[in-house]
Amino acid sequence: MDAEANVIALHGDSRCERESLLPEALITDIERACTGAPARFVHRLLGALRHHATDELLVRTVRDLAGTRPFRPHGAYIDPAGRFRIDVMTWQAGQVSTVHAHDTWRALAIIDGWLREDLYDHGSAGADAQHATSSAVLPGGVQYRLPGNATVHRLRNVGSTPAVSLHVRGLRPVTAPAPLPQREYAEL
Repeated sequence: MDAEANVIALHGDSRCERESLLPEALITDIERACTGAPARFVHRLLGALRHHATDELLVRTVRDLAGTRPFRPHGAYIDPAGRFRIDVMTWQAGQVSTVHAHDTWRALAIIDGWLREDLYDHGSAGADAQHATSSAVLPGGVQYRLPGNATVHRLRNVGSTPAVSLHVRGLRPVTAPAPLPQREYAEL
């Protein structure tokens, strides 16, 4: 996230209020997940993403957004209250991320195509990671991942056509310590 977007997200700049090309219902359902009982957060968030992932309006909108910025995340929405951000990503055939972990929670919904996620056990010495398991995330599929070394992973499009994914990630409040940078690992 760039510095201006971070300031906007953390301070609720009016430019972010409901300025989104994403369906209002999706944003509202994610907001509800964030404001309910913490013990039910993941269940509500994944339910909202699963409900909307195959919605034709969202599918058309996300395809359009993805087409405007291939190969890079497209920032689709930043919550004015600083709780979450929504990005759309296009994955070209064969495109793969690095082996990495994130500084905040993440949720993912596959809109088009499918991705393979490789999970890794990270080495206690730091930057080493050993492949543990792989799974497919199919169209309409959703998942949630914890921050930090709890989830060291890599995503890849092993299909022959582009894939499009919707990513929701937590944002840190102003009073929290600075977030850790995304960490990358060497595959063993």
